[in-house]
Amino acid sequence: MLRHARRALLVLAITCGCATRALCQSSNPADLPLRPGDRLLVKVWVDTVFADSARIDEHGTVVLPRLGALTLTRLSAGDIADSVRLAYTRLIRTTAIEVTPLRRVTVLGEVKQPATYYMETASTLRDAVAMAGGITDIGAIGHAVILRDSGRINVRHWERSQGADLIVHSGDVVWIDREPWLKRNIFSVISGLGIVFSLIYTIRR
Repeated sequence: MLRHARRALLVLAITCGCATRALCQSSNPADLPLRPGDRLLVKVWVDTVFADSARIDEHGTVVLPRLGALTLTRLSAGDIADSVRLAYTRLIRTTAIEVTPLRRVTVLGEVKQPATYYMETASTLRDAVAMAGGITDIGAIGHAVILRDSGRINVRHWERSQGADLIVHSGDVVWIDREPWLKRNIFSVISGLGIVFSLIYTIRR
């Protein structure tokens, strides 16, 4: 009975202990709260290495071994890691605990391995494309589209740019377009035109 009461207090400390903190969205996108569909990776070193990746459900709740169900969507990404780590150190006699919040990001279009990936909270658009194997031979270099919360963000020169505005958000869909047909086939077009003009010139002689 005492063990269950202690566990309930720990869960309460995680979900409500940060209530006095400002819960407004941080100016740093890496600190934005996780959202349903994201995951939380927990690694604990005791006698052996214990690792588990738990999904955040549609209610913003994640179920972790020995801690039970926790609601995390009101905490910043940094607070999640610190709070879960603290809760585990009170249950397990070890300080070797890693907690990594992971955002769900989908990369589609002209990339070599289109799929949904789980990425660390500071990951950028370039990281997302790299995780998808990079762009294909006909992918549009220098232009990407991010579909976010029913909006569309056009990103130019993403492969050279840096900054917090390129950090991906939970639920983002990254789309890489194809290069225009004419740009991809410009040399073939020029060669074909050359042959046509050559034939016309020969016929008119």
